Amino acid sequence: MALGVMMAAAAGAGFWAAGGGLRSGASPRSSLTHLSVTIPGVVGIDIETDLAWDFSSYPAGTIASQSPNNLFPPPPLSTAAAYWTPTSATTTSGAPAPPTWSPPSGNTGAAAIWMALFCNIPGGANVLQLKASLGSWQGGSPFGGADAAVLQIQRDSANNPEGVGPRFWTNLTSGKAQTLPKGNLAKSFPWTRADQLFRLYTAKVSACTFNSGNYTNVVTITLSK
Repeated sequence: MALGVMMAAAAGAGFWAAGGGLRSGASPRSSLTHLSVTIPGVVGIDIETDLAWDFSSYPAGTIASQSPNNLFPPPPLSTAAAYWTPTSATTTSGAPAPPTWSPPSGNTGAAAIWMALFCNIPGGANVLQLKASLGSWQGGSPFGGADAAVLQIQRDSANNPEGVGPRFWTNLTSGKAQTLPKGNLAKSFPWTRADQLFRLYTAKVSACTFNSGNYTNVVTITLSK
């Protein structure tokens, strides 16, 4: 932000003020100073959380009738859909409030990333684009089979007052930019929380293979106009 100020003073006879010209006389007089403020149009995004899935931390499935959510190995011969919520979430120290976090346990568990958005452009929300892109897995592919597990994203209603992001779980595909809903953002807005939940999901756990190893990936969320 650039702030320019041209200063002038009220004075006695014969003093020339830069802003308003000569003001003189025996009694008090006033003059002017002109101010100039320049603020550039800015869009901003801040993400402060990393997520991890450690499959050695999930309890094992034991019977086919169990729900396979957050179990590994999955229940024997289960053909149900299954998801796995992150086993850890690491958020930068000093973030104003923590994202949603509850460790995986049976059919429960949730982990969000701390995310905030900013826009000071009049009418900005009408022209902004919000996209999420999943990179390529490093170390190979962690999942295979006819229903290989995929990464999914959904907005976290607990720390997302404007409803930014998908209302329902949405697949992220490597190499493809997925457009995300912008919610109810105003035409311009200060820093606003827009946390997002993540999980791994397969539509049929018996058709998903799990390849042992360590794998990493990056999700890039972009706010642009």
